[in-house]
Amino acid sequence: MLREYLAVHDKEVVSIMMALFDQEKAVEQFGYEKKQEGRKEGDLKRAMKTASKMFKAGEPIDKIAVFLEFPPETILSWVGKV
Repeated sequence: MLREYLAVHDKEVVSIMMALFDQEKAVEQFGYEKKQEGRKEGDLKRAMKTASKMFKAGEPIDKIAVFLEFPPETILSWVGKV
């Protein structure tokens, strides 16, 4: 009986299973992307804080820019000199 049912509804069952699998993967990918977004924001905040500390310690803007790998104009905007 089950074998007959599956023979008739095999494609339907496979389609449902694939849809559930795709949905699970989409949710997983969304979570990964949100986590990466959060890391980027955290990295940017740390870079801004480091730039401010280095500037207050007397380091030149060009050196800070090289160290943090950001353009000097960006560093200047972070330390309030633009």
